[in-house]
Amino acid sequence: MPNILNSDNRPHFKKKDKFSVRASISLLFAATCSFNALATDIFVDTSGNDNNSGTLASPFATIQQALGQATAGDTIYLRAGRYHEYVDFAGVNGADGQPITITAYNDERVVIDGSYALADIGGETWTPLTDAGHPNCANNCFKTTIDIDLINDDDGATDSEDGSVVKGVWQLWFADGNADGDYKMMIPARWPNYDLDTGHPTGEIQFKTDNRTPVDGSWWDMGGTWGFMKNNWVAQKVAGYDSSVLTSKDTGYNLHTLENNPAYQNLAALPAQDQGGNELNFSGGSLILNYHSETQFSRGIEPDGHSAGSNEITHRSVVDPHDQNAGYFLVEHKNALDQPGEWYFDKATGEVWLWPEDGQNPTGQGVRGKTQSWAMNLNGSDHITLKGLEFFGTTIKCEADCNFITIEDNEFLYPSWYPRMLGLHSYKGEENITKGDKAGSDSGEGSTRLKGSNYLIKNNVFAHGDAMIDMNGSSNCGMHDNHIINNIFHHWSYTGLAQMVLIMNSNCDSTFTRNTMHTNGSKVMAKHGSVDVSWSHVSSFGYFQQDGTAFQCKGGNFETGASNGTERHHIWAVDALKGLGRWDGNDGVGGIDHHTVAMNVSAHGNIKGDYHTVSNNTTVFPLQSSKTMFKVTSESWVDEDGADGKGDGSPDVDENGLIHPEENENSYVYNNLSSGISSDPHSPLPLLVKPANIVSNWNGFGVVSQRPNLDMNEGPMSRGAFTPRSASDTAASRLRDPENFDFRPKASSTEIIDQGISASIPIVGMNGIAVPDVGAAIDSAVILDDPIAGTAPDIGAYEYDLDNTLEYWIPGYRYQSIAAMPVPRNHTQSAKTDTDLMWLPAQDAIGHIVYLGTNLNQLTEECRFEGADAAAQGRDISNLPNIESGFTHLKNICSPTELTANTNYYWRVDTILADGGTQQGKTWDFTVAIPAVETTSVLEPVADTFIDEGKPSNTYDNEQGLKLCTPDAESSSSLRIVYFKFDLANIDGTIKKATLRVHRNNQAGTSNETGAFVVPHNWDASELDFNKAQELNMIPAEGSGDELAFVDKIYEGSWGDFDITEGLAPGQTEVAIALKSHPSSSCGNKKLIDSIEAEQSANEEIGPELIVVSKEAVEDLPPRSVENLIVRKGLQTITLNWDMSSEADVTGYNVYRRDHHEDEYKFPLNITPLTKAQTAFTDSSLTVGQSYEYIVRAIDVAEQTSEDTEITGIALPDSNDNGISDLWENFYASVTAPDYTNLGFDSDNDGMSDDWEVTYDLDAHRDDAAEDIDNDSFSNLEEFQADTNPRVKQLIITDPVNPTEPTDPAEPTEPAEPTDPAEPTDPAEPTDPAEPTDPAEPTDPAEPTDPTDPAEPTDPADPTDPADPADPADPTDPADPTDPAEPTDPADPTDPAEPTDPAEPTDPAEPTDPAEPTDPAEPVEPEEKKSSGGSIGSTFFIFTLLIMVYRRKLKGINS
Repeated sequence: MPNILNSDNRPHFKKKDKFSVRASISLLFAATCSFNALATDIFVDTSGNDNNSGTLASPFATIQQALGQATAGDTIYLRAGRYHEYVDFAGVNGADGQPITITAYNDERVVIDGSYALADIGGETWTPLTDAGHPNCANNCFKTTIDIDLINDDDGATDSEDGSVVKGVWQLWFADGNADGDYKMMIPARWPNYDLDTGHPTGEIQFKTDNRTPVDGSWWDMGGTWGFMKNNWVAQKVAGYDSSVLTSKDTGYNLHTLENNPAYQNLAALPAQDQGGNELNFSGGSLILNYHSETQFSRGIEPDGHSAGSNEITHRSVVDPHDQNAGYFLVEHKNALDQPGEWYFDKATGEVWLWPEDGQNPTGQGVRGKTQSWAMNLNGSDHITLKGLEFFGTTIKCEADCNFITIEDNEFLYPSWYPRMLGLHSYKGEENITKGDKAGSDSGEGSTRLKGSNYLIKNNVFAHGDAMIDMNGSSNCGMHDNHIINNIFHHWSYTGLAQMVLIMNSNCDSTFTRNTMHTNGSKVMAKHGSVDVSWSHVSSFGYFQQDGTAFQCKGGNFETGASNGTERHHIWAVDALKGLGRWDGNDGVGGIDHHTVAMNVSAHGNIKGDYHTVSNNTTVFPLQSSKTMFKVTSESWVDEDGADGKGDGSPDVDENGLIHPEENENSYVYNNLSSGISSDPHSPLPLLVKPANIVSNWNGFGVVSQRPNLDMNEGPMSRGAFTPRSASDTAASRLRDPENFDFRPKASSTEIIDQGISASIPIVGMNGIAVPDVGAAIDSAVILDDPIAGTAPDIGAYEYDLDNTLEYWIPGYRYQSIAAMPVPRNHTQSAKTDTDLMWLPAQDAIGHIVYLGTNLNQLTEECRFEGADAAAQGRDISNLPNIESGFTHLKNICSPTELTANTNYYWRVDTILADGGTQQGKTWDFTVAIPAVETTSVLEPVADTFIDEGKPSNTYDNEQGLKLCTPDAESSSSLRIVYFKFDLANIDGTIKKATLRVHRNNQAGTSNETGAFVVPHNWDASELDFNKAQELNMIPAEGSGDELAFVDKIYEGSWGDFDITEGLAPGQTEVAIALKSHPSSSCGNKKLIDSIEAEQSANEEIGPELIVVSKEAVEDLPPRSVENLIVRKGLQTITLNWDMSSEADVTGYNVYRRDHHEDEYKFPLNITPLTKAQTAFTDSSLTVGQSYEYIVRAIDVAEQTSEDTEITGIALPDSNDNGISDLWENFYASVTAPDYTNLGFDSDNDGMSDDWEVTYDLDAHRDDAAEDIDNDSFSNLEEFQADTNPRVKQLIITDPVNPTEPTDPAEPTEPAEPTDPAEPTDPAEPTDPAEPTDPAEPTDPAEPTDPTDPAEPTDPADPTDPADPADPADPTDPADPTDPAEPTDPADPTDPAEPTDPAEPTDPAEPTDPAEPTDPAEPVEPEEKKSSGGSIGSTFFIFTLLIMVYRRKLKGINS
C-alpha cells in the first residue's frame, strides 16, 4: 500500500486503526487548541547574542537561552555553525501534538559539538617531542599544552567513585574532508599495535577469503593485535586478596597482577628507555581486559604497576567477573605512542602528544579534542523533538522520566568515548556486593541514555561509539511504546567496552525495525526483552567477545517472561563471527522466530525454554559445517522426584511411562531450511519436540534414521540419530545464490518448493494444549505466513517465484529516495549467468527503472516498473506502524537475458517518485564468474599421528586416540601435537575450500582452543617423533601468525572443523596439517582425537577427513578484441583511444605500429603493458607525413592476447615536406613558435601542453585547466596529469576497495572478491536540470543524484524556504554513513526553480570549512512570531471541515 506522506513529502506514522470518531475528536481538540496556542519560531546563531530578541534578524547565541523562551509548539531554529554548550531541559515540556522542536534552519549544517579546536584552549603551537616518549617518536611526534581553565565549566567527565569532575581531552581528531564529520579519529597510543597497512578502524574492514574474519594484524583481529594473558583471573590475585572488598575509594580495592604471554606479543621487548633517557614503562596507564568473556573491563595500571623489561602488569582488580579464564588485554599509555596516527593526553601536565599521519607539524591543521560527555540533558522533559542535527563528539541523555521524545534525521558521530585517558574507569560499586562485576561495566560516562517511554528514534545515523546506547527498562513495563525505526548503527565498540550497541530490555509494546547495524566489536542488541525485532540487517560484528549473539531475549518462568509474545522476523544476520538470536534463560516461553536468514555466521540461534515457534527460517554457511546452526535445546530432563524435591539425578517417568525434556517439548518447528538443526549445540541429534510439532524441515544433518524414544513402554531411552547427507548435499545447494544474497529456492529444489505447511492456523491448537499466561506470540490471531507463489509455502525464508510477482524482501535501512542494498552483492566476482538484479526500494519510490551494461558510461534500460506494473505482492505486519510495515509492495526483481561469463557488469536503479520525477541511484557492479562444476571430495588421511615432548623418541602412528596438549606455566603435562597428511593429487580443478574435520571421542577431559597449521609434509608417520618433528621444523611456534584456523572447544562426541584453505598453494598435491591446542593448565593425558585406526576399529565414520570443494578447470578463452578504437591528432603526436575491456581477467593492452601493411607488428610501442584502465596511448616517435597502421591487443592474466583491432592510413600531414606538421605551423602562425622538439610547450600557462589540448579539441589559448568538459568531476588538468581522455568520463584506478566510492555500510565490500580497481562507480551522471523536481514536493536534499560524487558539497548560498524546511533526515546520506563522498547534490536543489548547473559544480578543492559551516548568504526570512497553525480564518476553516467529517462518521455509525 502507498506510504502516507506529510506535506514535505516525507512519511509519517498512521495509527493501526482506521480513521475513527476518537481520532476525529482528537483532531478537533488539536484544532481548537490552536486558537489559544500560537507557536513561535525562535532563532539561534553562533554570532548572535542572548540579549537579542530571538528573531531571525536578532538571534540568540545559545540554545539554552532559546529553550528558556520556548513553550509548547515552538520551533527553535539553529543557524549554521558549531554549538558547544551543555543544554539543560529541566522544566521544559511540550504538549500532546505540540512538541518543542530544535532543528536546523533551512537544512543548514548545524553541529552540536562536544569538542574544542585545541588552538582555542591553549594548544595553538605544536613543537617536536624530543625529551620523552617512545624512541620511535624521534623526528615524528609533536606536543602541545592545553589550558584546562579555558574549557567550559560544564565540560569534563565525572568520576564514578566520588562524583568529582575531571577536565581534559580524551578523544582527538584531525581535519580530513573525507572522514565522517570531516574529522578523522586519531588512535589512543596502544600496545600492541595494529598493522596500519590493513586500514584505519573507521574505514571498511578488510576480510580474509571467508568474508567474515578480519585479516591478520588488522584493528578487528583481536587474536593478532592484543596481548594474551598467561595466567587466568584467579591466578592473577595478589597476596592478601580480600573477596569482600569492592573497587571503590571508600572501601579500598584489591590488586591483580597480569602476566603477559610473550609467545604472542612480548611486552618485555619494549625499549628500556624513552627519548629523554627515562625508563620506558606503562605504569599509570589503562588496561582493557577480557577474561575470555562477552564482557570487557577497563582498569587503571598502578603507579608502579609495570617496569621496563617485564611481562607483568599490576592493576586494580575486576571484582568476580562472569568468566575468569586467561584472555586478552590491551594497554593504553603515552609510552606506547610509536606509530603514525597515535596520540595521548597527559592529564598531569596538560600535554597532548601526537604522531600525525602525514608526518607534518600539526600547527594550524585543525586538531580537535573531546572535552564533553553530554551536550543535552533531557531529564524530566516530555514532548521534545530533535531533528536534522549533527552531534559530533557528544551525545544526549535522559536518566529518568522522559516521555514523547522524537529523535529524527540526526547524525550522532563519535557520540561516546570512555575517559580512560583521564584516569577514569567504570566500576560497579556497592550495589553489586553479591555479584561484583559479573554483569560487566555500566553503560558508563558519556553513553547515550534514553530512559522513559514513547520515544520515536527514526532515520538517524549512530556511528563511531565506544559505549552502548542505554534504553534498558525496569520490570513491569516501566518503559514502553518505544520505537527504533530506520536507523543505521555502524563502527561501534572499537575496544569491545560497549557490551552491545543497544540495550533495550523490558520495553513493553516496543519495536526495533528497519535498522542496519554493521562493523561492531561487540554484540548488536543482545537484550531486547518484550521488544519485537524485524526487518533489520546485521553484519560484521562480535570481534572482541567470546560469547554473544546479535539479538538476545531473556526468558521467564515457563509461564510468562520477556520472550512471551516477542517476535523476531525478516532479519538478515550475515558475514559475522556471532549468531543471529537467542531465547535465553532456559525458562522463557512464547517467542517467535520466522522469516529470518543466517548466512556465514557462527549459528542462527539458540532456542531455550518452551512453547516457542520457529518457522520459515534459512540458515546456510555456518562457521563450522559440523556444528549446529539452529539449536532447539533439549539437553536435560524433568527431574523432580528426589527425596528433597530437587530430583534424584534420573529423569522422571510420568504415569504414562513418558520422560519429558525440560525444554522445547511443546515448541513448534516447521518450514525451516538449515545446514544443521539439532537439540544439541555440538552434535547432530534429532529434536525432542513432540513429533506432531516438527513438520516440513530440511535439515543438513540428514534424515532421521532412528527417532528419539522417550516412551519407556517402547524400550530404552534414546536421543535418536540421523542418516548423514553427503558432503555436497547442503542447504546452500538448494538456493539460487546465497553467497550473493539470493536466498530463493532453485527451480530444481523440488524437495523444498511447496513443501511447507501454512501457519495461518491457531498455534495453540497445533500444540494441542492451552498454555497458562502465554501471550500474543502463540495466540490464534497471529499469522506468520508471507505471500506464497505456489500451492503451499516453501521451506525456508523465501519463495520460488517463477513469474517474479512477489517482492523479494530485503531488510535494513531504507533511503528516502535512492534504491539500496544490491543483490547480487556489490563488487562480487562470483555472480551467475542467470543472475537476477534485486534491490531495496526507497521510502518515496512508486516505481523503478533498471539500467545495465558492460560499459559504465553506456548503461541501457533493462527493466521498467511503473504504474500498475510496479506493484508486487507483500503483507503488512500488524504490529508495526503502517509506514514501516516491512514489505514495500513494489517489484524489485529485474531478470536480464542470460549474462556473459567472465564479464564485468554495471547496473543502476533509478527511483520513480510520486511527482513523476526520477531520482538517479548509485551505480553498482558485479562480475559473472566462468561457469564451473563444483565437486566435493571427502579424503581420508594417508597418515595420522601425534608427538609427545615428554617422550621425544616415541612414535604413535598406530594409536586409535591422538593426544593434544599445550601446557602453560602451571601445568605439569608435556606438549603433544597431532599431525595429519592428505593426498591431493586426484583433486581436479581449483580448490575453492578445504576443511579439516576431526572427531573427539567420549573420554572426559578438556579440549581447549585448538589451532590448525600447515606444516612440511616430507615425513613418515612410522618415524615421526618429537625429535624428528623439531628437525623438520614441524612444531608451530606458540602465538605465531601461521595459525590458519582455530575452534573454541571440541566437545565430547562431537566434531571440530578447521578451514585450512588459505594454507594451500595452487597445484599442491599433498598437504600436512598440525593441530596444536592453546596453552592450558588442565589438558591432561587423554587421547581425545579419533584416528583413522579408531574409525576402522569401530566401523563407524569417526576418523579425520579433509573435505575439499573444487571447481572443475575450464578452458580459458583469450580476451575479446578491444572496441571503438579511434585516432586523435595533436600538433606533433597521434593519440589512440579505445573502450576499456569489460572482461574480468583482462590486465592491460599493447599498442603496435607498422609503416606498411606488408610489415609485421613485431614489438609494442609501449615499453611495458598498459594497465586495464589506460585506454589511451600517445605516439610521439612518428615521422610527420608518413602514413601508419596501428593495432591494439588486450592481454589477460594468462598472458593470452586478443585478436587485433586495427586502424590504418593515419598520418600527420606535412604539405611542404619540412619535417614540421601542418597542424603545428598553423597553430603557431601568429605567435612565436617554440622549438619543435618541445612537446610540453604550454602557450596559455594552464599546466596542459598545447599538443594535448589540440589533441582533445580544448582551447590551448586560454586557461581552461579547471573546467570539466565531460562532467566526470575530474578537471581538464587532472585528466592531463593522469593522461586520460577529458571528453570521456574517466575511471580512476586506486586500491581494490576504491576510496572514491566506499561501499554502502549496509553492504560491506566482499574482500574475497574485490572489485577490479579500474572500474569505480562513475560520479558524473547528475540529474538532468531540465526536469527539476516539483517545488511542491521537493526531493530530499540528502539523497544525492550521484552519491559517490565528492566534488559537490551542499551549496549554502541558496537556502530552503524556512516555512517548509527540507526534512534533514539524511544530512550525510545515512544509508551510506561511512561514505564521506556523498554530500547533498546541488544538481537537485531544494528550490527546483533554480537548479544548479551540473556543468559548473562547486569547486571540490574548496569545500566548506568543517570547523565553521558556511552561513547561508540570503536566508528567506519568515514572518517573525508566526503561528504555525496559520490565521484564525484558516483555523476556523479546518475546524468547520472536521465538524463535517465528524458528523458524517456519526451518520455512518448510526446507519
